[in-house]
Amino acid sequence: MARIETYGLDSVINDADKVIGSDGVTGPNYGVTKNYTVAELKDHIISGVTASTVFAGWARYDGSNSFSDDTFITVTDGNYTDPPVTLTTNQLINPFTAISVPKFQFTQADINSTYMLTVVFKCSGANANQTHVDVNFISGSTDYERLGKSVGFYKGNNTVQNFHEVFQFYVDSDLVTYGLQPRIYADGGTIKVGDVIYFIQKTQTA
Repeated sequence: MARIETYGLDSVINDADKVIGSDGVTGPNYGVTKNYTVAELKDHIISGVTASTVFAGWARYDGSNSFSDDTFITVTDGNYTDPPVTLTTNQLINPFTAISVPKFQFTQADINSTYMLTVVFKCSGANANQTHVDVNFISGSTDYERLGKSVGFYKGNNTVQNFHEVFQFYVDSDLVTYGLQPRIYADGGTIKVGDVIYFIQKTQTA
């Protein structure tokens, strides 16, 4: 057998390709030289991957009918609206939603996992110069603001703008107990909001 470094490299890897190695299990075959196919090695490695090393999928949710199809909800200065979270595509991951509790909910299995949450919506303000929108996600027994961002109007009075906001967070026992509720505040004037879409992706499993 020639030296290993004298063999050429295979530029096209195929499941039927073979590599050589030694049996590592204690027993009569221990140390015996054997062939292994690439397919066998691939299946063995994949079967040993744990849930903690796999990034989960994604899910898309829409607001209820009252927040879709160019239908807008009016929110007066100092008040807020809670766009419901309604699943609209095949659910690939937690968080799940319930009809009676239209918000993001998590389980104990999600503790310490991290998520990216995107919300897109359309909104306009009657007085663009003094009005802004607070995009928040609340939780806890006192509805504290877990995530939040303030955005302004740049196109003028009563002109619809498209908003696209991204948040990153981790799950703790508070989110498991109380969930995560989207909330949009009007500050400084009356706003109209609609076409709310949420996109959530688990980026790492604890």
